[in-house]
Amino acid sequence: ILTCVINNFFFFLSSVYLVKIDVILPCSSKKKDNLTHEVFDWKKNYDKEVFLYVKGKHYNNGKTGQDEDFKNRVDFFEDQLQFGNASIRIKKTKLTDSGIYSCRLFPNLDQEQTRITVNVHIY
Repeated sequence: ILTCVINNFFFFLSSVYLVKIDVILPCSSKKKDNLTHEVFDWKKNYDKEVFLYVKGKHYNNGKTGQDEDFKNRVDFFEDQLQFGNASIRIKKTKLTDSGIYSCRLFPNLDQEQTRITVNVHIY
């Protein structure tokens, strides 16, 4: 189930996923800015650090601060940064992954934000 509503600054998604599958949470710059030398930040429930990218530094190459629940479970699409794509993949979803995820982009001080509600269920 995927529903989308687009507002001026926010892109909202509501998704339902099964446990133990990989999910992709979409986020991209409206202007398709190259994000390689920019900053984007994914959080869960507004405070848990899911993934942070700062001009080439991120949690998968030594950056510290990622919430323990997401260590070794989150990837991004480095080859897509040049097209403004800041989407992430969460591997092997768990029931505890349910929540509100937000992606904040900071290119050229033109802050954009995506919010996604993820519900993980066992079927």
